[in-house]
Amino acid sequence: MKILEKTIQRNKNKNKKSVPSEQLTVTPLIDVETEQSLPHKRGNARRRTGVTISSMTKGWATRKSAETVASNIGGCQKITENKTESSDAPPSSNHSKSLTKPDFPRSIPKQVSFSDPIFDDIVEAKMKNCDSQPPRMDLIPPIEWDSVKGVCPPAADVERDPRWEIYDIFRKLRKTDGNTPLNDESKSKLSGSLLRVASEGSVENRQIESVARRLSDLEKPETKRDVSVDMLKGTSIPFTSFNDDSMVANENLSTHKDDEDSISSEESKENNWSTNDFYASLPNLESPNSERKRKNNNDNASFFTVWRPTSADAIHNLMDGKAVGKALNVKGKSAKCGRLSGYVPYVQIHEDNHKKLCCTPCRSSTIRIYFKSIDGRAKACQKLEAVKDEMTRRVTLTRQLLRERDDNDGWENVDEEEDNDSTCLDPRIKNITALLTNRRENKSMTHAEDSETSSFFTAVELSEKEEKMSLLKSVSLRGISYASENDRMEETKVTIGNWEMNDPKIVLLDHCQNAYGIEVPERLFWETYIERGIITREAGSELDIGRSSEPAFMDLNTHSSREGGKDGSPRTVTWQEDDCCPLDPRTLLVAYEEDCIVKPVASDFDPFLIGTRGVNFVPFPNDQMNILKWQVKQIKRLLGTEVSSKCWTNQWLNILKEESDKGFHPESPPFGYGDEVSYDIISKAVWKLRRTGAVRHGPESFNFYFPQEIDDYFLVVSDHFGAVPWRYLTEKDLREFLKMRIEEGFVFPMNVKWALCDPGWYDIWNDLVHTEACQQAMDSWFPPESGLRDEIKAIHEAHPGGFLSSRESNADVICKGIGLDPDIAALELKRYIKIRRVKRKVRAILLMTGKIGKT
Repeated sequence: MKILEKTIQRNKNKNKKSVPSEQLTVTPLIDVETEQSLPHKRGNARRRTGVTISSMTKGWATRKSAETVASNIGGCQKITENKTESSDAPPSSNHSKSLTKPDFPRSIPKQVSFSDPIFDDIVEAKMKNCDSQPPRMDLIPPIEWDSVKGVCPPAADVERDPRWEIYDIFRKLRKTDGNTPLNDESKSKLSGSLLRVASEGSVENRQIESVARRLSDLEKPETKRDVSVDMLKGTSIPFTSFNDDSMVANENLSTHKDDEDSISSEESKENNWSTNDFYASLPNLESPNSERKRKNNNDNASFFTVWRPTSADAIHNLMDGKAVGKALNVKGKSAKCGRLSGYVPYVQIHEDNHKKLCCTPCRSSTIRIYFKSIDGRAKACQKLEAVKDEMTRRVTLTRQLLRERDDNDGWENVDEEEDNDSTCLDPRIKNITALLTNRRENKSMTHAEDSETSSFFTAVELSEKEEKMSLLKSVSLRGISYASENDRMEETKVTIGNWEMNDPKIVLLDHCQNAYGIEVPERLFWETYIERGIITREAGSELDIGRSSEPAFMDLNTHSSREGGKDGSPRTVTWQEDDCCPLDPRTLLVAYEEDCIVKPVASDFDPFLIGTRGVNFVPFPNDQMNILKWQVKQIKRLLGTEVSSKCWTNQWLNILKEESDKGFHPESPPFGYGDEVSYDIISKAVWKLRRTGAVRHGPESFNFYFPQEIDDYFLVVSDHFGAVPWRYLTEKDLREFLKMRIEEGFVFPMNVKWALCDPGWYDIWNDLVHTEACQQAMDSWFPPESGLRDEIKAIHEAHPGGFLSSRESNADVICKGIGLDPDIAALELKRYIKIRRVKRKVRAILLMTGKIGKT
């Protein structure tokens, strides 16, 4: 007690605030071998070490007391068999970094308990082997800040391991009352746990390095244990047929363990695993057993999820914290190979002739570019400033020339939106080049008798060099414009259309923690990086992305950086990956700016459907029910038309264009459509996984407005698979899996397009409709009074083969999966709506001026 009183007195003097002794609980010194109390020996360092080690073995005392005593230790201690020895070796740099003075609260909580079997096993094994090395101070697990009311956790200094972070968050969620949904207060408490995660140094580094070696090992698996690791990499086993033999193999895999890999299932956590744990921990669902192996149908599993597969490189980037998942506002395609594999390159074109096929940048828009260092930003700013001066000077001279020639034709009064739409959508404008100002053009000047030309020769003979060059540029522009009254003047107008900027400024951005940014006009960025930069990618090089040059995807990235953040999504910015060449456009990546942190984006986990058991759903809102009825009506009309050579995406795009002309423009919620319960599940998933962005939107099963084609294979996350709770299943195997889950009482939402258009999926629909355990959910999604079920049945009887049946017999017809990309189709629809809007404006103006009559 004397030691405790002295410690409390020091805290009083330091913080100038009294702390009652009953608010601090310190476990006495315990021997790790015999678990008996040890007598306190003299020596401040030994006594402080005793408090630290006791907090690691019994109940975990407060983080404040542990780090306070550890920060004053001159050397590490070693305790074995009732003996305490001092080591003169100073703590490592990693230890000192994690033990820097954190901003702890002055009020010490009474006691914070911590109980985690994973960490307990690690610490117990570590302490049993502490004869050969001093105890690790960084093995002290973080306290449960969310259980301390009104206390904010300190910021972590070390890069967090997202696997342990997600695991810890979901472990906390399992403790939530199963009948009480998470409220705002619970979310506020759990937000603290996002900062209270285990860092890389909080577990055995040797185990983490072992996982890293396995992930990088490209050799074929030789044992059953290596099969799970190989599936984690996704290299040799792309698919797993779902049958009884595979289930037996999976169960054998889950039982194969040895001492070295006793926690291999915890080591191999990744976002596949985290989504599995998340849906197991939702308040409205039952919590699964801790065992991963299921032997019968009457188990506690109450969920499974189906996802569109994500590349292994994208998963690893999310795991390592190098990237975050992309939302729906990013449509660009990720790289398949090279140093940028898994990321989304901003420049999606690598042919020079494709530059003029891209949309014209908007003169009022800006783009943010972030760099890794100040030097990289300084180099980029220097080049951008030079290009900006040239662009503004030329636009000024061109406007002056137009005024003198009295040939502007009302160019200055053109509406910005109409101007931008016309330049973006009219491909003929792309063929017009910018003004040429080199000496070759000077030789073609006519009108030698012009006064400006004569003054030029006088200036050349009499003025200084600087004045000569400035006058040369001025007279060159005038001479070029006078040389051709048609083409040159048209180029002059295009110069204004391509180079004029509303606010030509370069703004420095220093508010982000990990990057140095600038905000520049979009047209300045395009001229500097794209028009004057090298965009070619040599096949097989490290800059090769494994995709063809697509101007449409380049336009999609431009739109995402222009509109990012307006629909609730994170702000889309550009990240320069290569710090040595900050002006290289080929290493620019699409990135998100969230919470003052900039990270490149990678492919997220695109949910396909979520299966549950024991969950009560509610009907759709009225507006969404109307959209569902509209979808059924349009599918019926589409199936009744003649067979076309176009695929599903092309056919549905034509329907959307026709409906948009009628004024049908439904607005989607931030996470997509869905009933209140399903939307709440997705919103919680997005919120809990917001650090990695693994989930950003709702499942495809609720995509009523633009349903997409069925993929060839899927990622299924379920407790039915054994030790590794995910498998890659083909579309056929997925249907068999879903039928088995329906027999076990699971239910899942199903898109009407699947049942009516895709072969084999109506059987699953029929099972859902006629299964007793699925009636509550089906009555909520498809109420009997709506008549949707009867209409769907009638459409299927009229077209039993669906949308693809009539194509299989015709070899000349484009098959499934080959056609217009859904993202490009969405861009085409957007452009179509813009053109229609501009035409309506022009027609309204002509009607008002009386130039056309009403029809």
